[in-house]
Amino acid sequence: MNDYKLCLSTKKHYDMSVEEQIRLFKEVGFDGFFAEWENEETINKLCKLADELRMIFQSVHGPYTGCMDIWKGGPAANAAAKEILDCVEACGRAGVPMVVLHPYYTFDLRYGPNPEGVEFFRQILEEASKYDLKIAIENVEGEDHMAEIFRVLGDYENLGFCWDTGHEHCYSDLDYIELYGNRLFGTHLNDNLGRSDKNGKNDPIDDLHLLPFDGEIDWKEIAGRLQSTGFDGPLTFELKKITKFGQWQKPEYLEMSMEEYVREAYERAVKFRELMK
Repeated sequence: MNDYKLCLSTKKHYDMSVEEQIRLFKEVGFDGFFAEWENEETINKLCKLADELRMIFQSVHGPYTGCMDIWKGGPAANAAAKEILDCVEACGRAGVPMVVLHPYYTFDLRYGPNPEGVEFFRQILEEASKYDLKIAIENVEGEDHMAEIFRVLGDYENLGFCWDTGHEHCYSDLDYIELYGNRLFGTHLNDNLGRSDKNGKNDPIDDLHLLPFDGEIDWKEIAGRLQSTGFDGPLTFELKKITKFGQWQKPEYLEMSMEEYVREAYERAVKFRELMK
């Protein structure tokens, strides 16, 4: 029986440095963390901190706001690809095991999947392979773009999938585990209340990243689907004390101190891990 390790996301907007957050995660009981891309110096510092605390540095979330431009082509695409490549090279040199990338950014899907965009992702995978670095594509905007990446580049062993349970619940009707579960590299486990638009229109405001069991997701079902893949990596949670656009769906989070919130996150993570057993 797998005694899954538990990891939690750091967030830049908290009134606490990322380093302080990681130390708090360790104190509460988490085994590891993932961090957002900032620069190479920061990644190196976090690697040293992970070694000091004997924690898992599970992944870096790569740049994503330029992912639409990758499919646009021209100078904007080159600039977006360079930003991602800088992240990949820095993480590779530092020994981070995985970078998580979005296939697209925003629901303004004006640039469809195209060979030029796929070629940029090929370059990213080639660069990552120099360092034995995994690239995990996260389910979010751009379902067709994600499908094209896997269709054309599926032979790359360092190309895999990061399953965001919240994105699937509020953004899509697809079963991502059925589609990509055989390539599962990691998870972003979080909850929400589904789509707020009764006509099924996607709205970023619905991506709340609530603590598990605070939304509408069936976590027993999630555990069963996750088990079906044979995934044995750490269970990684991407949670937000402060939700998007000031939508306080769970105002009690605001009343918690950071320590109280992280302790509650750990209890929910342990509860989900029990479902996995």
